[in-house]
Amino acid sequence: MGDLRADVLYAAELFAQKPPQPVRVLDGRRWTSVPSGDQSGFSWQLSALDASRTSPDADYGIACLYWSPTDPEPDGQALLDYPWEPLPEDPVEAGVELTRRARTVRSEYASVWLCLRPVPRRLLTPWVRPEQRQAWARVSARLNALGLETVHYQGPGDQALISLDQLTALLDHAEQGGGR
Repeated sequence: MGDLRADVLYAAELFAQKPPQPVRVLDGRRWTSVPSGDQSGFSWQLSALDASRTSPDADYGIACLYWSPTDPEPDGQALLDYPWEPLPEDPVEAGVELTRRARTVRSEYASVWLCLRPVPRRLLTPWVRPEQRQAWARVSARLNALGLETVHYQGPGDQALISLDQLTALLDHAEQGGGR
């Protein structure tokens, strides 16, 4: 996927047996969070681990902001609008600052909507907006009208072998008598 950008949303598998949700990457480095001994939340530190897990109490992943699962309609724009300055480069300072911010977000928005945690599962793809879903539905209807198989788009994370623009251009050509 290349470098992760903090100014776009990505689809992520956050909750078991639920469709992908939008997340905003806050820091693309690999993090570990473990419950703090004083019950005040989690302590964060940069992790040298790749994909291996050594503690059942720890989460490993990329620090992201995501919409609370208690609200069925994730507000991607609110995630993009949330103020977030880059973390320090120094690993110790970055860990201290991320721990502080995680507690701030948790205390300000607990049970409301914004939460902060690493994504333990993979990011799938840049988040697809509803208008893109509608554009794929229109292309699918055009394919059907030409007697071709339709496009089955189920949600963020679906992959296409051809871009929407390429397919639209081919359909325009076919509909203008350029053949199938």
